[in-house]
Amino acid sequence: MLYLMTTKRGIVLMKYKCVVVDLDQTLLHEDKSLSRETIEVFAQLPPETEIVVATGRAIPRTQRYADLIHARSMICTNGSIIYHQGQVIHRTEINSQKVIDLIQTVRKIEPVQLTLFYPTKGYTTNEYFINKGESLRLDLDHFETHEIQKIFVVTSNHAAVEAIDFSSYGMKAVPLSENPDIFVVTAEQVNKGTALRA
Repeated sequence: MLYLMTTKRGIVLMKYKCVVVDLDQTLLHEDKSLSRETIEVFAQLPPETEIVVATGRAIPRTQRYADLIHARSMICTNGSIIYHQGQVIHRTEINSQKVIDLIQTVRKIEPVQLTLFYPTKGYTTNEYFINKGESLRLDLDHFETHEIQKIFVVTSNHAAVEAIDFSSYGMKAVPLSENPDIFVVTAEQVNKGTALRA
């Protein structure tokens, strides 16, 4: 695939060196599928074009789509982990010392459900996702504090979440655009744009 770029010397024919795509609300349909046409467009890119999937999803929920469009690189969990050709090349985790204190604060919110995302698994207090097999059961009194990439805080009590000073924990909380009752908590410096430059 080629495109034209206007320069001082005239029009230059260029190849795409890199294509970066998001999944949810961008590349995927509402039913989370990829169209045959989309897959075919990616297949037409020259082999030297780097295809990168940049998503809020964890690696297990990203890999299938990356394979379909021949992406060799993935920026997952909002930029907290970067994979290139199957290898982790960069990761930013939530501070393992401060996460216990944050969880103790957040679990006091009524109502609240929590999901902790690790590189390959999610643990949740949400029975729906446990029963669906998408996440394992989260025991808030006994959980691994290392390698947490992000946390979902799910509550209709927005004021309670907004009252928490996440920066004092070295973290930030951003409401999910498609569902403002879900707050995405990551390490303060995490974002997809920064990850792309890594």
